Amino acid sequence: MTPEGRITRIAYKTGHGPSILEVARNFETQLSKAGFDTLLSCTTDQCGGIPFTEALDTLPIPQMWVDGFDYRYFSSRKATEAGETFATVLVSKNNDEIYAQLVVTVVGAIENKMIDAAAMAKELGETGHIALYGIYFDTDKAAIKPESAPTLAEIAKLLGAQPALNVFIVGHTDNQGTHEYNLDLSQRRAKAVAAALASAYKIPPKRMRTAGVGFLAPVAANSSDEGRALNRRVELVAP
Repeated sequence: MTPEGRITRIAYKTGHGPSILEVARNFETQLSKAGFDTLLSCTTDQCGGIPFTEALDTLPIPQMWVDGFDYRYFSSRKATEAGETFATVLVSKNNDEIYAQLVVTVVGAIENKMIDAAAMAKELGETGHIALYGIYFDTDKAAIKPESAPTLAEIAKLLGAQPALNVFIVGHTDNQGTHEYNLDLSQRRAKAVAAALASAYKIPPKRMRTAGVGFLAPVAANSSDEGRALNRRVELVAP
């Protein structure tokens, strides 16, 4: 499972002089002093060459430059009573200049985006739809996570207070994967929300129609983690 939380991504560039190893070791030493334990430390061949770097989410050129034939990668974890923090470092070179990207993920440190029934009713009345970010799924899964219960309860409260209101429940994804895959995933997620509302909150199924549009209706660019997080959502649409 991919850790989710508040993500900070910073890129550095040095002038001529230091090597990839020197820069990487400096980061590793500082993270170790800060209490991080090593999860993985590898060089180009050990990591897997070009395919490994292609799987990483890096800042675009010119902020970050990655040579798939010459890099060093380090990942680490720090656990405290408050939770987990992960830090990764990718160091590479271009024209004798060293590029390094540090990514720090504080697990679970995502702002609570639950919207109450009154706010849902207001937005539906004004715009005809509302994006909900308080319904959670694991990556590539359509099973609703337990922490989604507060938002589901507010949807049920909305529908209970307006017996004449019928809604479309529409699933949205980011652009990771094929169109066909994301279309199916978004449809399954929308159906899972409707099923949960029917089974746990006794909302009549005939009041809820479902659809999935995959990544065809983004609200932000998919070029960043932040944008993709905004695009992964469930919307209520008033027909």
